[in-house]
Amino acid sequence: MTAIVLAGTAASASLVIVMMRVIGHWQPFVNNINDLFSIASSSDATHSSSQLITTQLNFYKTTLWCAAKLGACILLALATWALTTNKILRILAYALSLAAFCYMAMRMSTLNIIWIMSFVGCVAAIVRCKWSLCGLACYASLVMLVIFPMGSDSAYNNGSIIALCALPLAMSTWTKRKLLPFTTCAAIIFGGLLLTSGAYFDSGNLQAKTSTINSPRMRLTHTTPERAVIINDMLDGIAPFVKKEQTLLAYGSVPLVNFITGTRPMMGCSWPELLNAAMLEQKLNSCHETPTILRQKFNTIGPQWGQPSDTYLTQYNEHNGFLTNDKLHVLNSFMNRNKYKLVWENKYFALFVAN
Repeated sequence: MTAIVLAGTAASASLVIVMMRVIGHWQPFVNNINDLFSIASSSDATHSSSQLITTQLNFYKTTLWCAAKLGACILLALATWALTTNKILRILAYALSLAAFCYMAMRMSTLNIIWIMSFVGCVAAIVRCKWSLCGLACYASLVMLVIFPMGSDSAYNNGSIIALCALPLAMSTWTKRKLLPFTTCAAIIFGGLLLTSGAYFDSGNLQAKTSTINSPRMRLTHTTPERAVIINDMLDGIAPFVKKEQTLLAYGSVPLVNFITGTRPMMGCSWPELLNAAMLEQKLNSCHETPTILRQKFNTIGPQWGQPSDTYLTQYNEHNGFLTNDKLHVLNSFMNRNKYKLVWENKYFALFVAN
């Protein structure tokens, strides 16, 4: 069975490589891998290996503490039920344990809850099912759950989808009769937190996400009316200057702009703020074109958008791994050498073309 799993993994990887070569994606893939290694080895990059691994380990530490608290509630309920025959004491201990479980779960991140349930459920299913098809599926889910977010960002950003994929398999453990009240409460709490805590980098009640972006590629994506107005005004403003399939450098933390407009990202990177100053300078200097450049004038990193400011084009008023004046100097030097001129702007964005 192990040989079959390894052979299937090798065959799948080989098929992906062949497909990438056939459709011309191999060289961009190699370039991106080289960029990832460069970013990981850099001490001042936004996603260096030390930062990503430390963030992930901190997530495991927090989740382990959450699991210990929730697990203590469940164990107390089950132990009291098993060790006493007094019906009143059984019901009272179970009810108090369930109340404590709910109280603590409501104070946790949604991901902590589903990650714990997915991990514990998959481990229990593997022990129970061994090398059956169900056990193999749980093993694959467990590997994805633990390893995949490592090096790609914290699990709080990338782990939720993975945990939700593993959760159906884990439910074979959590639907046992004595665990079902805890499972039901966890599902209700998770649903409530999910509706009220917002989406990734778009905080607020999900019911407030009522507006869409004016692009067929975004027709199923909803955000708040305020954000939709900002993005749609930008799309309308740059439309006369930006055409599909042309190269566009969207500088800032707006990687979806290339996708929405159907443009090619300059340097093969739709999120240039991920690069450090040295990498940005090297990529700009090696470019043989002077594409249109869209620049944002406000901070989009985090659950809330910052206030717009014209100083974002020359000097940042705030500093983090994404917003550094060194990178701003590199970009402005490139634009000055190539005599870029402003062709459109509003409070939030500015569009430049080479003269």
